[in-house]
Amino acid sequence: MKMLHWRWLAWTGPLWLAGCAQWPMQAPQPPVRPAPAMPAPAAAPSWQAPLPATAGAADERAEALRAWWSRLEDPLLTELIQAAQQASPTLSAAGQRIAQARFARAAAEADTLPALGVEAQAVRGRAEPASPTGNRYTAAAQAAWEIDLFGAGRAATQAAQARLDGAVAAWHDARIAVAAETAQTYIQLRACEAQAGWALRDSRSREETARLTALAAQAGFRAPADAALARGSAAQGRSQAAQAQAQCDRLVKALVALTARDEPALRQGLQPGHARLPEAVPPPLPAVPGDLLRQRPDLARAEREIVAAAAEVDQRAAQRLPQVRLSGQVGLMRLENG
Repeated sequence: MKMLHWRWLAWTGPLWLAGCAQWPMQAPQPPVRPAPAMPAPAAAPSWQAPLPATAGAADERAEALRAWWSRLEDPLLTELIQAAQQASPTLSAAGQRIAQARFARAAAEADTLPALGVEAQAVRGRAEPASPTGNRYTAAAQAAWEIDLFGAGRAATQAAQARLDGAVAAWHDARIAVAAETAQTYIQLRACEAQAGWALRDSRSREETARLTALAAQAGFRAPADAALARGSAAQGRSQAAQAQAQCDRLVKALVALTARDEPALRQGLQPGHARLPEAVPPPLPAVPGDLLRQRPDLARAEREIVAAAAEVDQRAAQRLPQVRLSGQVGLMRLENG
């Protein structure tokens, strides 16, 4: 006949105070002289022109910045910029860094919350060779929480948030760089097409001049040397036209690499606007004050890096102070003996 025994075991963890302090021995330092006061920089008391948009119109200003390329009145350029941004590995890597920063921020926030754990175990066996076979079942729940007395956890969370903001700003910086490189390559291609057209017309003109000069030399009206010079000039014109066309082909291939589009389809799309330079419409801004520098993603990223570094300094300083941790455990055990 089996005997069933129930045993309830409960453990409560006491309040543990852990602290340490170190006083390193240092050699006496010479007295530090105070730095001379720096004069305040001279600045204008106020801007002499209004801001291009108020704080309430932030969404409209952001939308206008996104659609800035449409002011060039070239739909193909806007299409190429969008394709380049979708195919850019730089933007993809920047997006991965944003995901990593979000994970780091979530981990930093989780460190400031209580940690819970559950453990269960089932064992069947004998304590001694002569003892009967028995079963043992255990289940326990654990909890631990480090009280953030001196702000180490808050500083870590603030640093992680600043890193995330910096990663987002870096993504915008990469997006602008890809758009600028695509637009610059496209405009260079249109200018190259115009130059190639001029070079081709010049080459044809030199060819005609060489032909007429050769006829005049055969009739005795021009010296043979003039005909030779005309032929050399025609050859130079053909060489310049070939070089201009080769440069245009290289720019087309650069656009193919940027946008990941098929080259025949891209060349077909480029034909309607051959040698047409995009002309930007002036933006509706009465003035551009220095406050617009804050719209630059690289400056925003640098600012976030400074905030993150300052928060990490606060975190290191708080970790040198005593830490307070609460921990506890409660469990259930069941024993079955034959």
